[in-house]
Amino acid sequence: MDTEYSVYLHHLAVRMPVILICLAGAGAALLYRRRYPRPAMFMLAGMVLLAAATLGGSLIRCYVIIESENADWSLEKLNWALTMNSGIWAVIQAFACGPLLMAVFSNRDDRIASPRCVKPTPAVSLEDAIGGVECQEA
Repeated sequence: MDTEYSVYLHHLAVRMPVILICLAGAGAALLYRRRYPRPAMFMLAGMVLLAAATLGGSLIRCYVIIESENADWSLEKLNWALTMNSGIWAVIQAFACGPLLMAVFSNRDDRIASPRCVKPTPAVSLEDAIGGVECQEA
């Protein structure tokens, strides 16, 4: 019979790739916090939330399974408890994506993304491009 700790360790081992990505993301956020302060803090917040959701969801899922065995829950009650647990932690993981999206789109230079500021380039024919004639600005 497995002990409670071995059940927890088995569940955490399955979630280890996500936990390692969260640690790497948090490390990258701390590494770039001076160069890109706002995106780095958003990324750090998202990685911490994602790691907490991953660890918390696994630990609570294990706790529910172990307690269901000790309390002789019916299969319906166990199914309901695990479904609710998965739903709650899925919402928390979705909230973790918010700061990650904010990290992607913060500190953008509006002039680069705006189509109003793009100057049209003069048309170049294929013969001019092949012949080595350089484009001249109008």
